[in-house]
Amino acid sequence: MARLALALTAFLLPQDDAPNGDYGGFLTWPEIASRIAELHKAHPALLCRTSLGKTWEGRDIPLLKVSDNAAVDEDEPELLLMAGIHPREQQPQLCLMNLLEDLLAGYGKDDRLTRLVDGREIWIIPVLNVDGKVYDMKNGNGRDKGAGWRKNRRPNPNGGPVGVDLNRNFPVRWGGSSDEEKSEVYEGPHPVSEPETRALARFFDERPIRAFVDLHSSMKAILHPGYLTGPEADRYSSLTFRMRELQKDPYVITRPDRDTDTPPGKRAGNTGLTNTWGYYARGVYSFIFEIAGKGFYPDPEDIHREYRANVREPLLHLVEACADLPLASKGAATLKGGRTDVRLVPGVTASWTPAIDGACTFGVLVSEDPALQVLSEFRTFPLKTGFTVTVSAGAKPGQAVPVALYLWDRDRSLSLCRSTLKVEPP
Repeated sequence: MARLALALTAFLLPQDDAPNGDYGGFLTWPEIASRIAELHKAHPALLCRTSLGKTWEGRDIPLLKVSDNAAVDEDEPELLLMAGIHPREQQPQLCLMNLLEDLLAGYGKDDRLTRLVDGREIWIIPVLNVDGKVYDMKNGNGRDKGAGWRKNRRPNPNGGPVGVDLNRNFPVRWGGSSDEEKSEVYEGPHPVSEPETRALARFFDERPIRAFVDLHSSMKAILHPGYLTGPEADRYSSLTFRMRELQKDPYVITRPDRDTDTPPGKRAGNTGLTNTWGYYARGVYSFIFEIAGKGFYPDPEDIHREYRANVREPLLHLVEACADLPLASKGAATLKGGRTDVRLVPGVTASWTPAIDGACTFGVLVSEDPALQVLSEFRTFPLKTGFTVTVSAGAKPGQAVPVALYLWDRDRSLSLCRSTLKVEPP
């Protein structure tokens, strides 16, 4: 596995990123960047700061690492905490900066925090969608509310509305959110179409991450992938129930559908999310943590109280527990072909059944092209039914559509099988 360089780089602020007025207790992007610089100056050995990649508008996406020797790769258990994929959501950004400051301030003073910093590599992305963050606060009222901006700042080439919802742009379950550029949940022209989502995907490929939390607001819930098998379902349930036990005002948690397939036909629920992609495609125990609050711009003091009551301890528990979460390994299952129950002509819905050689417990099918959408993507093995797919009405006959089949066995070994499904003439 390739390793991400741990260069100590400052973030560049190439544009005029000053907000529209004073946002008081909310953090603007210049304030976040300045605070990170101050923390690095005060704790240079504990905080490594680098760039995850560039946004559409050329800004650096901040990537931080907290550890006792932060600039050194010590092969310790790693996890990633992220905020700001939806910039209007203030709770995640404030809470994650609070946690960063607690970890650094507590080192050498608090035994528990010192032990965690000594024994972990804690990666933090305080704001993934930096362009959106800047836009939100340059176009808000300058007092207590931003512009309510959710998407990135993709300049759609046909002159339509700007932006893609980055939390609808990941490959697993991509498609079916909205293909209309004006929509707040516009999924983008194809999976991982955005520089911000590509940068996050590259990071997952380069680091042995065990756990991932994508912080949002304000549903008051802890969410994990909905379809799980055997010991994986038990492990997820144990983590989420313990996180909930540590809250003073417990959040909603979901019980997974265990050892069963996603129903064929039209699927329900959100698509293209970080946590389903992180788990099913990379084997990282991934959560969406929806912080409670009144809307996206609640009183900052309420956010700080919510952090202390219901956010800090669950996240610290996951930092501690990640050491016991197994990493994925390379599997040996292979794809020997497949068949559909009907011809794959434009507009058709079909069932595709792969022929697999080797052991696997469950599989997830992902389309890598908008010409094909996977309606029912999770299957347990041995197969009872095939994967439900639909061909876009605008797909071209003769087009070979790439798909990826992620096969997992009971030992968390992953076999990634790539293939193509050919669109036939009507």
